[in-house]
Amino acid sequence: TSATLIGGEYSSVLLTIANPLQPSIKYNLCLNQNITDFSGNPIANDCFPIALPQTPVWNDIVINEVLFNPNTGGVDFVELYNRSDKTFDLSKLFLSNRNSSSNQPDQVNSASDTAKLIFPNDYAVITVSPKLVKEFYHTENDKAFVGVSNMASFNNDKGNVVLLTNELEVIDELSYTEKMHSKLLNDFKGVSLERINPDLASSSSSTWQSAAQTSGFATPTYKNSQWVEPSVKNDAFTLSPETFSPDGD
Repeated sequence: TSATLIGGEYSSVLLTIANPLQPSIKYNLCLNQNITDFSGNPIANDCFPIALPQTPVWNDIVINEVLFNPNTGGVDFVELYNRSDKTFDLSKLFLSNRNSSSNQPDQVNSASDTAKLIFPNDYAVITVSPKLVKEFYHTENDKAFVGVSNMASFNNDKGNVVLLTNELEVIDELSYTEKMHSKLLNDFKGVSLERINPDLASSSSSTWQSAAQTSGFATPTYKNSQWVEPSVKNDAFTLSPETFSPDGD
């Protein structure tokens, strides 16, 4: 019903809509191409997805991939995946590690310096330098990167990655060690740990695998190279003979 400029730099607009936004509905905000900058250039994208952000609960968003031992000259990253049907504002969420003595969340930093929505089934790669991540790895969705000014430090040998609400309630947590990497690897530098399925428990070491060499040892911004679809089967099996001896005694 109205659009009002905010501030003297013309960088924000307050839109008043006729009906309230409804939770769990994804809208498109579309702009007329007659809207231009001061030089007369039309806006590049005419439609933007928007939604009413909600507060996540346990396991709504999961830690999907972590690079804690980057290549020389590289940086850490934490990839999040929204496995719910809700939308969240990453600036209202926080990433941290844990203090080795008190086990309390330590080095707590916002998952985004500015308002940034993560929609259902979307990825968000949190890092202090998206540019450096792109230099070392193939990326498929630049919009999934979230550059932050500060990020918790994650030790190369072992540590914790904790995702928190703004009330510091835990949404998801990974306790990792370099021993969780593939035994076939001689060097873990530059190799991320990937979650093999978002429905499996973060606390289980079997949920995590080293990213595949064929994918460049990391898959920021898109589906993990190590992926397993859990299935339950009730098929019977038999062992014949029923008794056996490996050493023949």
